[in-house]
Amino acid sequence: MRIKNIIVFLSIILSYQIWAQEYKIKINVSRLSSDKIYLASVYGDKLKIIDSTKASDGSFVFELSDQHQPGIYKLTFSKPAANQPSPELDIIFNKENISVSSDYYYLYDSLVVNNSLENRIYYDFLKKENEFQKKLELLHPLVIHFPKDDKLYNDLTDKYNKLQNERKRLVEQVINKNPNTYATRIINMYKSPFLDAYVTEGERINAFRLHYFDELDMSDELLLNSSVYKDKIIQYLKLFRNPKLLPAQQEEEFIKAVDIIMSKTSEDSKVYDFVINYLVHGFELFKMERVLNHIAENYLEKGCETDNKTLMQKRLAAYQKMAVGKQAPDIEINDINNNRIKLSEIDNPYTLVLFWANWCPHCNQFLPKLKKWYNNENSINLEILAFSLDTILINWEEAVLQNDYEWINCSELKGWDSEVAHDYNIYATPTMFLLDRNRTILSKPLTFREFIHEIKKY
Repeated sequence: MRIKNIIVFLSIILSYQIWAQEYKIKINVSRLSSDKIYLASVYGDKLKIIDSTKASDGSFVFELSDQHQPGIYKLTFSKPAANQPSPELDIIFNKENISVSSDYYYLYDSLVVNNSLENRIYYDFLKKENEFQKKLELLHPLVIHFPKDDKLYNDLTDKYNKLQNERKRLVEQVINKNPNTYATRIINMYKSPFLDAYVTEGERINAFRLHYFDELDMSDELLLNSSVYKDKIIQYLKLFRNPKLLPAQQEEEFIKAVDIIMSKTSEDSKVYDFVINYLVHGFELFKMERVLNHIAENYLEKGCETDNKTLMQKRLAAYQKMAVGKQAPDIEINDINNNRIKLSEIDNPYTLVLFWANWCPHCNQFLPKLKKWYNNENSINLEILAFSLDTILINWEEAVLQNDYEWINCSELKGWDSEVAHDYNIYATPTMFLLDRNRTILSKPLTFREFIHEIKKY
């Protein structure tokens, strides 16, 4: 029986060796400054190193089999010097041998595809696409600002519109000429709506928002093996970014963008899962809890089947627990003078619960402004409970005493492991909660400017 199992095992190995086709990726890089090269697969916003090798006279070879998914594979070179990004080169692999050459200091501009239909299609297109984009970017400010009563204005707008149409024809020609290639799956995602140069800039932006996804396929699972969906989401969110808005207003704009993005990615479950994960991670980094709550309430249960679904549910549930309108957890702790403090017993009509740390540069910029307002302009009789995430007693005490912070100062000296920090779902400093007498969360201002805006309501 044991011998039989070994024979079966060997037959599987041998059959794999017979049927698994191997493909070579040959790269020649002149003036190569590093000898270690890494090959990584791409999945959305994540890289996974799958192989590494050392170059010989600027040449190196990787081998992939037909067991590897078609997609973008990234070549990363060792860092040439400290504090410099690693040079990278994207290669499309779709079950073919690949041979390219380039110059280390101009990887993309000097790239020559010696052998590979996929990469020849892709990089020939990118070269022409970059030329179109340069021309459009140069014309764009002229179209916006040039006097409309000048006869040259019509020439500029006609040229801008003509370039858009030429670019559209290029995309369609490449796709029609090269069907069933991975390169054209990516190139198809370069389609964009026509934006008439004669309309106002505001009208153009609104049209772009409305029609951005009209010709894009947001259900192609194979494109998850690239950064295409990530890039498209970032580009679309930029259309809703406005530095003049307060954080709360900006979040409302991003919620509009999220609703449109999710409506366009609902056809394929894997794409849907990736988009939710990517959006949640991104808005977590920027502390946009209104957006996170909106995603949790409207999209998590509808189709997300990710392996991290339970973890994501817990994360989003924590944001919902601390949402505006909810009651904040009570805090009972000794203050810096060893007096017992209980949040629910603070008698002021309003309380600001502030999480900060001595080592936080943003806190050190923000707290002096808050102190000035607290001491001189506190017209609503607001108390501040400042909870420090410091871990060293002397550092915390010196920061409080030297800056003369006269509000309630407390800390567990456990940093991020503080029980109070866990209760309030704290993952960044400074973080604020404006509460009423019943500990109802009225707002969660992100900046001093937004704090002033919020307290003017009361």
